[in-house]
Amino acid sequence: MGYLSDYGGKAAKEMERDVVDMLVDTLEFEHQSSAYGGEQFETTDDLGPAGNLLKLIIRHGVEGGGRRRAGMIVKIVHKLSGSKSPLSRKVGVSITPILWGYVDFPRHLQLRGIITRSLHDIDQSVRRSTGQVLLNIVEILQKASVTVTPWLVLMCERGMTDPVGELRGNAVSLVCAICEKCKAMCSADPSGSPSSGGVGAAAEGRLDTSGQLFMDVYLLQCKLLPIATRLAEDKSPNVRLTVAGQCDRLLGALGAHWIMVLIDLFQGLLSDEDERVRTEAVYCTPRLVARILESCEKDMQGEVMGSLFLTLGKMLTDKSAMTRVALATGAGQLLVSIAREGRGDGGGGVNPHIHFVDESILPVVQRLLHDPDPSVCSNALRAVANASQSINAKSEGEEGVDFVPVLKEKQVMRLLPTLTHLSTNSKWRVRRSAVEVVPALVKSTAGMKARAEIGKLVVDLLTDRVAEVRKAASFALCSAAGGGKKGKTDDWLQVVVMPHLESCGKSSDHRQRLVCLQMVRTLIVKQREEQLWKKDCGCLLRFFEILVELSEDKLPNVKLNVGRVLGDVEWKAVLKEAGEKGGKGKQRLGEVKDKVKAALKVMMKDEDMDVKYYAKLAKEGGGG
Repeated sequence: MGYLSDYGGKAAKEMERDVVDMLVDTLEFEHQSSAYGGEQFETTDDLGPAGNLLKLIIRHGVEGGGRRRAGMIVKIVHKLSGSKSPLSRKVGVSITPILWGYVDFPRHLQLRGIITRSLHDIDQSVRRSTGQVLLNIVEILQKASVTVTPWLVLMCERGMTDPVGELRGNAVSLVCAICEKCKAMCSADPSGSPSSGGVGAAAEGRLDTSGQLFMDVYLLQCKLLPIATRLAEDKSPNVRLTVAGQCDRLLGALGAHWIMVLIDLFQGLLSDEDERVRTEAVYCTPRLVARILESCEKDMQGEVMGSLFLTLGKMLTDKSAMTRVALATGAGQLLVSIAREGRGDGGGGVNPHIHFVDESILPVVQRLLHDPDPSVCSNALRAVANASQSINAKSEGEEGVDFVPVLKEKQVMRLLPTLTHLSTNSKWRVRRSAVEVVPALVKSTAGMKARAEIGKLVVDLLTDRVAEVRKAASFALCSAAGGGKKGKTDDWLQVVVMPHLESCGKSSDHRQRLVCLQMVRTLIVKQREEQLWKKDCGCLLRFFEILVELSEDKLPNVKLNVGRVLGDVEWKAVLKEAGEKGGKGKQRLGEVKDKVKAALKVMMKDEDMDVKYYAKLAKEGGGG
């Protein structure tokens, strides 16, 4: 304990060798003694208390003592790596990245020998730690080395022969890390000039083909790419799964000149016999398309993307529901990324790939909306909702936000028949999902005729036999109100919402009256959040009048929910804010406030205890 409390002192320095020797012996003891959990450390990446403490001491010693101190510690690493204890060998190889930047060339060779031996260790946890060590070494490399880089390539080749599939898959990460490091070195190469395409080309994912640097990197990639292609054909699905999830990274690391090879590799993974591999490849597709748009020549982008989308279209008949779920999610992400391409900050650029939305992606989404599996259908609906969201950007000098829809109105109307069909599905979860996308669709349309068609989808579900569907429909109907540009009249509220709100409030069916209360709650919250009363308080006051009318309902369940709504919306605070900032019609605020108080007073004398309870809460609370 004295050593730890005064680590930089003279006494501590004299004790350091003894402490390190003690920790090395402790590592051996922890392996042999089950009381210290030796088996646990063999199967996990944890170095144990002694290993972590030893690593901390060595890191501090190397940083303070420099190259001389690092040379002495190499002996300790040799001792650890030669131990019979897997835990000791794992700690030994984990220390090598700490020493890497402080030792001379002969000791570098010793460290590389230790790492190479650990990569072939009989213990799986040691080999796993060695894979992480190699990644750490790639990260700390400052420049390409004629000796280190070929050795790292050799480690990739050795790593892909590991008997454990998971560890073979780690070779893909090492390939990507090496290529990314070389690419970063190319970008920072001072010999590259804008005229020759050096720095600028590297920054765009292309290399200057006229220099020696390109030849060196190209030859390196020629050695690394076969490793990735062999792993993509590995007999273990876990290895192929790892490759499928990193194809976008491979393209970014290797560069656009290998695009056709990588696309062939990727299409093979899309048609893999294992459903997990196909699913992971589908999830990777949007990221891969983003890489293609970022790094490939424009005249090549269309051809490559067309080939990819053709393969995705064939996966509509995939037997695995998990793969089709991934296809629905990926299609939604592609809708957003391609529809937004070319808009830039101003939102008015030319999009050369927009035709893929109508020709390839929307047909896939429409087919998936009819999928017999509810999870696939729900994910397709979620994709439509995400694609219908806005690009929000504050206009200079304005308080509001501009709404730029991702999908055009024509594309929304093209999807509407499919959504209407889903709203009659026998599974209530599908019906609920179908109605949840309505607010996003409404905001993607401008004409009232189109909005009225969308409104029919929601209105029919207000009378659904399942309460969750009715709740979702009422929320969707009211959430679509407002949220437009500053000064734009919200016809949706007046033409669609208000008539159905009034009819539900006067319905003989108590379930419809409860729906009315849910709608009123949503509308009041929305009015307060967006301060829609600044122009006109009429709608807000009508909402409170409806609550007063329903407080006289015959059913206690309806009356108690009136009290709950008044408490939830903080009615006192809402009416106070409307009185201070409201527009036309606020002269009636005092009258409406008195009506609410009178209704609560009557409810507090009701025979039903629950009605009394919620009325009391609303009167005492209410945000006032």
